Amino acid sequence: MKIVTPTEEALRNIDVKDILPHRNPFLLVDNIIYIDDTITKTEFSISENCIFVSNGVFNAEALIEIVAQTCAARIGYISKYLLNKEVSIGYIGAIRSLVQYTTPKVGDKLICSIEILDQVFNMSRAIATIYSNDNVVLTTEIKVVEISKD
Repeated sequence: MKIVTPTEEALRNIDVKDILPHRNPFLLVDNIIYIDDTITKTEFSISENCIFVSNGVFNAEALIEIVAQTCAARIGYISKYLLNKEVSIGYIGAIRSLVQYTTPKVGDKLICSIEILDQVFNMSRAIATIYSNDNVVLTTEIKVVEISKD
């Protein structure tokens, strides 16, 4: 399927709650900022009241959740806006080769970029990188299984 890349402004106008099953306080995507045939990028700003913050530091496990929610945002966007169907749900199938380089803090804006390497039926494999202020925070590979509600 060919994705016509929407403008960042158009993507920012999408309410992520329309394409993600997550809700506060577990919602870790503020906006989709880019999507094309293989790449999806999201952003998340770390606030003091985030449940994954302790002593001003963002919890490492939450970084994995940002990667998973970026994959889910891709699935949700494609389901709703390209296939015109109910948003599918994605589940983490595997995480591997995870490296955390830095620890984000309150006030940081995180950009998560996933690149789909291959997709077979309802399983996708992607590489993910999270950035903060142009510094790499985390890299990993993720496999996601998509479960259609149809």
